[in-house]
Amino acid sequence: MKIGFEAKRAFKNFTGLGNYSRAVISIMAKYYPQNQYLLYTPQDNNKIRKTLAEPFSNISVKTAPVKILKSYWRSFQLTKSLITDGIELFHGLSNELPANIKNLILPVLLPSTI
Repeated sequence: MKIGFEAKRAFKNFTGLGNYSRAVISIMAKYYPQNQYLLYTPQDNNKIRKTLAEPFSNISVKTAPVKILKSYWRSFQLTKSLITDGIELFHGLSNELPANIKNLILPVLLPSTI
């Protein structure tokens, strides 16, 4: 399964939501290695990438295109990436979701398929 995370806080915050986000991502990658995890962040952080993403072959980091305003990308363009990347499940780790995500229909997963 392809799982997407809104990971801005994982890459920018070093307390609270940042710690929570990194813990969720690393635990999922470790205990559910059959899934592919895509971390969507407006801005990368090499230190976080080395400790969070690089130890796991099932984690990829996706950043905003340079030409686009990062906040605009997170709010309005992220859903295009979710479709293009074939994301089946999306989690806004800091309770932030793209404005148009309600228009995106992801397949419904029953407990027996997870």
